[in-house]
Amino acid sequence: MNIHQLNYFLDLASTLSFTQTARNFSVSQTAITQQIKSLEEKLGVQLFERTKRRVELTPAGHVFVGEARSIIAKIESSIAKTRAASSGFSGTLSLAFIAGFGQTPFPQFLHTFQHQYPNIDLKISNDSISGMYNGLRSGIYDIVFNLAFDLDKQSLPPETFLELETYPLYIVIPPDHPLAGAPSLTWGQIKNETFVHYDLIDSLNLTNMPGLKDPLKSGQFKSVQRQNNFETILLLVSIGMGITLLPEFFRNLITNTMNLVFIPLAGEKNHVSIIANWSPGDTNPSRQKMVAALKEFCQNH
Repeated sequence: MNIHQLNYFLDLASTLSFTQTARNFSVSQTAITQQIKSLEEKLGVQLFERTKRRVELTPAGHVFVGEARSIIAKIESSIAKTRAASSGFSGTLSLAFIAGFGQTPFPQFLHTFQHQYPNIDLKISNDSISGMYNGLRSGIYDIVFNLAFDLDKQSLPPETFLELETYPLYIVIPPDHPLAGAPSLTWGQIKNETFVHYDLIDSLNLTNMPGLKDPLKSGQFKSVQRQNNFETILLLVSIGMGITLLPEFFRNLITNTMNLVFIPLAGEKNHVSIIANWSPGDTNPSRQKMVAALKEFCQNH
Protein backbone atom coordinates (compact mmCIF):
# COMPACT_ATOMS: atom_id res chain seq x y z
CA MET A 1 0.00 0.00 0.00
CA ASN A 2 1.34 3.42 -0.93
CA ILE A 3 0.04 6.98 -1.00
CA HIS A 4 -0.51 6.86 -4.78
CA GLN A 5 -2.86 3.89 -4.40
CA LEU A 6 -4.73 5.69 -1.63
CA ASN A 7 -5.15 8.81 -3.76
CA TYR A 8 -6.31 6.74 -6.73
CA PHE A 9 -8.80 4.95 -4.48
CA LEU A 10 -10.25 8.15 -3.02
CA ASP A 11 -10.60 9.75 -6.43
CA LEU A 12 -12.28 6.63 -7.84
CA ALA A 13 -14.60 6.50 -4.83
CA SER A 14 -15.66 10.04 -5.78
CA THR A 15 -15.91 9.68 -9.58
CA LEU A 16 -16.95 6.00 -9.72
CA SER A 17 -15.24 6.03 -13.12
CA PHE A 18 -11.89 4.42 -13.93
CA THR A 19 -11.74 6.54 -17.09
CA GLN A 20 -12.27 9.83 -15.23
CA THR A 21 -9.80 8.94 -12.48
CA ALA A 22 -7.19 8.07 -15.12
CA ARG A 23 -7.73 11.49 -16.68
CA ASN A 24 -7.47 13.24 -13.32
CA PHE A 25 -4.03 11.73 -12.70
CA SER A 26 -2.87 11.76 -16.34
CA VAL A 27 -2.21 8.03 -16.34
CA SER A 28 -3.71 5.15 -18.28
CA GLN A 29 -6.93 3.47 -17.23
CA THR A 30 -5.02 0.20 -17.08
CA ALA A 31 -2.65 1.71 -14.52
CA ILE A 32 -5.56 2.76 -12.29
CA THR A 33 -7.14 -0.68 -12.60
CA GLN A 34 -3.87 -2.41 -11.64
CA GLN A 35 -3.25 -0.12 -8.64
CA ILE A 36 -6.77 -0.61 -7.28
CA LYS A 37 -6.47 -4.38 -7.74
CA SER A 38 -3.10 -4.35 -5.94
CA LEU A 39 -4.63 -2.34 -3.09
CA GLU A 40 -7.51 -4.79 -2.74
CA GLU A 41 -5.10 -7.73 -2.66
CA LYS A 42 -3.06 -6.10 0.12
CA LEU A 43 -6.20 -5.38 2.14
CA GLY A 44 -7.76 -8.76 1.40
CA VAL A 45 -11.12 -7.19 0.59
CA GLN A 46 -12.98 -5.99 -2.47
CA LEU A 47 -13.40 -2.23 -2.49
CA PHE A 48 -15.49 -1.81 -5.64
CA GLU A 49 -18.26 -3.69 -7.39
CA ARG A 50 -17.51 -3.55 -11.11
CA THR A 51 -19.91 -4.20 -13.98
CA LYS A 52 -19.83 -3.08 -17.59
CA ARG A 53 -22.22 -0.25 -16.78
CA ARG A 54 -21.21 0.97 -13.35
CA VAL A 55 -18.67 1.05 -10.54
CA GLU A 56 -19.85 1.10 -6.92
CA LEU A 57 -18.20 1.01 -3.54
CA THR A 58 -18.64 -2.13 -1.50
CA PRO A 59 -19.48 -1.84 2.23
CA ALA A 60 -15.77 -2.39 2.90
CA GLY A 61 -14.98 0.34 0.37
CA HIS A 62 -17.24 2.81 2.17
CA VAL A 63 -15.40 2.12 5.45
CA PHE A 64 -12.01 2.44 3.80
CA VAL A 65 -12.77 5.92 2.44
CA GLY A 66 -12.49 7.37 5.94
CA GLU A 67 -9.45 5.26 6.76
CA ALA A 68 -7.66 6.28 3.57
CA ARG A 69 -8.26 9.96 4.28
CA SER A 70 -6.91 9.50 7.81
CA ILE A 71 -3.81 7.68 6.55
CA ILE A 72 -3.05 10.37 3.97
CA ALA A 73 -3.54 13.14 6.53
CA LYS A 74 -1.15 11.35 8.91
CA ILE A 75 1.46 10.91 6.18
CA GLU A 76 1.23 14.57 5.16
CA SER A 77 1.49 15.67 8.80
CA SER A 78 4.57 13.48 9.30
CA ILE A 79 6.19 14.91 6.19
CA ALA A 80 5.48 18.46 7.35
CA LYS A 81 6.93 17.79 10.81
CA THR A 82 10.02 16.15 9.33
CA ARG A 83 10.61 19.09 7.00
CA ALA A 84 10.09 21.50 9.88
CA ALA A 85 12.59 19.57 11.99
CA SER A 86 15.16 19.65 9.21
CA SER A 87 14.90 23.43 9.09
CA GLY A 88 15.15 23.76 12.85
CA PHE A 89 11.59 24.88 13.47
CA SER A 90 10.82 21.76 15.48
CA GLY A 91 12.88 19.12 17.17
CA THR A 92 14.58 18.52 20.50
CA LEU A 93 17.43 20.26 22.30
CA SER A 94 19.10 18.87 25.41
CA LEU A 95 20.58 21.69 27.48
CA ALA A 96 22.53 21.80 30.72
CA PHE A 97 23.46 24.73 32.93
CA ILE A 98 25.59 25.54 35.96
CA ALA A 99 24.30 26.41 39.42
CA GLY A 100 23.45 30.10 39.57
CA PHE A 101 22.57 30.29 35.87
CA GLY A 102 19.10 31.50 36.85
CA GLN A 103 20.65 34.70 38.20
CA THR A 104 22.03 35.70 34.79
CA PRO A 105 20.14 37.29 31.85
CA PHE A 106 20.00 34.03 29.94
CA PRO A 107 16.86 32.43 31.37
CA GLN A 108 15.11 35.37 29.69
CA PHE A 109 16.78 34.31 26.45
CA LEU A 110 15.44 30.76 26.85
CA HIS A 111 11.98 32.17 27.55
CA THR A 112 12.10 34.22 24.34
CA PHE A 113 13.50 31.32 22.32
CA GLN A 114 10.75 28.97 23.54
CA HIS A 115 8.09 31.44 22.38
CA GLN A 116 9.84 31.93 19.05
CA TYR A 117 10.19 28.18 18.44
CA PRO A 118 7.36 26.51 20.38
CA ASN A 119 7.84 23.24 18.48
CA ILE A 120 11.42 22.82 19.69
CA ASP A 121 11.28 20.70 22.84
CA LEU A 122 13.83 21.95 25.40
CA LYS A 123 15.11 19.31 27.82
CA ILE A 124 16.98 21.21 30.55
CA SER A 125 19.28 19.76 33.23
CA ASN A 126 21.52 21.12 35.96
CA ASP A 127 25.02 19.62 35.98
CA SER A 128 28.54 20.19 37.23
CA ILE A 129 31.14 21.89 35.06
CA SER A 130 32.98 18.67 34.33
CA GLY A 131 29.68 16.81 33.89
CA MET A 132 28.67 19.22 31.15
CA TYR A 133 31.93 18.81 29.24
CA ASN A 134 31.57 15.03 29.50
CA GLY A 135 27.91 15.28 28.46
CA LEU A 136 28.87 17.13 25.30
CA ARG A 137 31.48 14.54 24.38
CA SER A 138 29.07 11.65 24.95
CA GLY A 139 26.18 13.29 23.09
CA ILE A 140 23.94 13.66 26.15
CA TYR A 141 23.75 17.44 25.70
CA ASP A 142 23.40 19.58 22.58
CA ILE A 143 24.38 22.86 24.24
CA VAL A 144 25.71 23.56 27.73
CA PHE A 145 25.84 26.88 29.58
CA ASN A 146 29.13 26.52 31.39
CA LEU A 147 31.86 28.48 33.17
CA ALA A 148 35.23 29.03 31.52
CA PHE A 149 38.41 30.92 32.29
CA ASP A 150 40.56 32.48 29.56
CA LEU A 151 42.70 29.34 29.28
CA ASP A 152 39.61 27.17 28.87
CA LYS A 153 38.36 29.37 26.05
CA GLN A 154 41.75 29.22 24.36
CA SER A 155 41.63 25.41 24.44
CA LEU A 156 38.20 25.22 22.76
CA PRO A 157 37.73 25.40 18.96
CA PRO A 158 36.32 28.90 18.33
CA GLU A 159 33.42 27.51 16.31
CA THR A 160 32.18 25.45 19.28
CA PHE A 161 31.44 28.14 21.86
CA LEU A 162 30.02 31.60 22.32
CA GLU A 163 31.06 33.85 25.20
CA LEU A 164 27.85 35.15 26.73
CA GLU A 165 28.96 37.24 29.70
CA THR A 166 32.04 37.80 31.87
CA TYR A 167 31.87 38.12 35.65
CA PRO A 168 34.49 39.08 38.27
CA LEU A 169 35.41 36.52 40.91
CA TYR A 170 34.62 37.01 44.57
CA ILE A 171 36.05 35.46 47.71
CA VAL A 172 33.24 34.27 50.01
CA ILE A 173 33.94 34.33 53.77
CA PRO A 174 31.90 34.43 57.00
CA PRO A 175 31.32 37.94 58.49
CA ASP A 176 33.47 37.22 61.56
CA HIS A 177 36.52 36.45 59.41
CA PRO A 178 39.48 38.84 60.02
CA LEU A 179 39.38 39.89 56.34
CA ALA A 180 35.60 40.48 56.24
CA GLY A 181 35.99 44.27 56.16
CA ALA A 182 38.46 44.37 53.27
CA PRO A 183 37.28 46.25 50.11
CA SER A 184 39.05 43.64 47.97
CA LEU A 185 41.44 40.72 48.40
CA THR A 186 44.52 39.50 46.59
CA TRP A 187 45.74 35.94 46.23
CA GLY A 188 48.57 36.81 48.59
CA GLN A 189 46.16 37.79 51.36
CA ILE A 190 44.33 34.46 51.25
CA LYS A 191 47.23 32.15 50.48
CA ASN A 192 47.11 30.53 53.93
CA GLU A 193 43.33 30.10 53.97
CA THR A 194 41.49 26.79 53.85
CA PHE A 195 39.48 26.45 50.64
CA VAL A 196 36.16 24.66 50.38
CA HIS A 197 36.71 23.08 46.99
CA TYR A 198 33.94 22.55 44.51
CA ASP A 199 33.57 21.87 40.83
CA LEU A 200 34.68 25.35 39.77
CA ILE A 201 38.04 24.85 41.46
CA ASP A 202 38.51 21.17 40.65
CA SER A 203 37.39 21.10 37.01
CA LEU A 204 38.76 24.27 35.46
CA ASN A 205 42.29 25.45 34.95
CA LEU A 206 42.57 27.32 38.24
CA THR A 207 46.06 25.92 38.68
CA ASN A 208 47.11 28.05 35.71
CA MET A 209 45.45 31.27 36.88
CA PRO A 210 47.66 34.21 37.86
CA GLY A 211 48.14 34.13 41.63
CA LEU A 212 46.91 30.58 42.11
CA LYS A 213 49.43 28.56 40.10
CA ASP A 214 52.41 28.75 42.46
CA PRO A 215 50.47 28.64 45.77
CA LEU A 216 48.50 25.57 44.68
CA LYS A 217 51.59 23.76 43.43
CA SER A 218 53.47 24.55 46.64
CA GLY A 219 50.54 23.45 48.78
CA GLN A 220 49.99 26.84 50.38
CA PHE A 221 46.25 26.56 49.82
CA LYS A 222 44.74 23.98 52.09
CA SER A 223 41.70 22.02 51.02
CA VAL A 224 38.78 20.98 53.17
CA GLN A 225 35.83 18.90 51.92
CA ARG A 226 35.29 18.76 48.17
CA GLN A 227 31.66 19.42 47.38
CA ASN A 228 29.58 19.88 44.23
CA ASN A 229 26.43 20.85 46.10
CA PHE A 230 26.13 24.63 46.15
CA GLU A 231 24.17 24.84 49.42
CA THR A 232 26.62 22.53 51.23
CA ILE A 233 29.56 24.66 50.12
CA LEU A 234 27.95 27.84 51.43
CA LEU A 235 27.03 26.13 54.69
CA LEU A 236 30.64 25.03 55.25
CA VAL A 237 31.86 28.58 54.62
CA SER A 238 29.20 30.14 56.86
CA ILE A 239 30.21 27.99 59.85
CA GLY A 240 33.86 28.89 59.42
CA MET A 241 35.27 25.72 57.86
CA GLY A 242 36.94 27.60 55.03
CA ILE A 243 36.46 30.15 52.26
CA THR A 244 35.44 29.64 48.66
CA LEU A 245 35.48 31.32 45.27
CA LEU A 246 32.37 32.31 43.28
CA PRO A 247 31.47 34.41 40.23
CA GLU A 248 29.63 37.66 40.92
CA PHE A 249 26.21 36.45 39.78
CA PHE A 250 26.04 34.07 42.76
CA ARG A 251 25.61 37.10 45.02
CA ASN A 252 21.95 37.26 44.00
CA LEU A 253 21.40 33.82 45.56
CA ILE A 254 22.76 34.79 48.96
CA THR A 255 20.26 35.83 51.63
CA ASN A 256 20.95 37.73 54.85
CA THR A 257 20.44 34.52 56.82
CA MET A 258 23.35 32.79 55.08
CA ASN A 259 25.98 34.58 57.17
CA LEU A 260 28.31 35.25 54.22
CA VAL A 261 30.35 38.14 52.86
CA PHE A 262 31.38 38.60 49.20
CA ILE A 263 34.68 40.41 48.65
CA PRO A 264 36.02 41.16 45.13
CA LEU A 265 39.19 39.35 44.10
CA ALA A 266 41.65 42.02 42.96
CA GLY A 267 43.29 41.73 39.54
CA GLU A 268 42.20 42.31 35.93
CA LYS A 269 42.47 38.64 34.98
CA ASN A 270 40.50 37.31 37.94
CA HIS A 271 37.25 36.76 36.11
CA VAL A 272 35.26 33.93 34.60
CA SER A 273 32.88 33.76 31.65
CA ILE A 274 29.60 32.01 31.03
CA ILE A 275 29.83 30.35 27.65
CA ALA A 276 27.45 28.41 25.46
CA ASN A 277 29.38 25.36 24.31
CA TRP A 278 28.49 22.65 21.79
CA SER A 279 30.23 19.78 20.03
CA PRO A 280 31.90 20.35 16.65
CA GLY A 281 30.20 18.87 13.61
CA ASP A 282 26.77 18.64 15.23
CA THR A 283 24.17 18.90 12.45
CA ASN A 284 21.10 19.27 14.70
CA PRO A 285 19.23 22.14 12.96
CA SER A 286 17.48 23.09 16.19
CA ARG A 287 20.86 23.62 17.81
CA GLN A 288 21.85 25.84 14.90
CA LYS A 289 18.70 27.90 15.47
CA MET A 290 19.57 28.39 19.14
CA VAL A 291 23.17 29.35 18.42
CA ALA A 292 22.01 31.96 15.91
CA ALA A 293 19.45 33.28 18.42
CA LEU A 294 22.13 33.44 21.15
CA LYS A 295 24.42 35.51 18.93
CA GLU A 296 21.58 37.93 18.23
CA PHE A 297 20.68 38.11 21.92
CA CYS A 298 24.28 38.92 22.89
CA GLN A 299 24.50 41.66 20.26
CA ASN A 300 21.35 43.32 21.61
CA HIS A 301 22.21 43.12 25.32
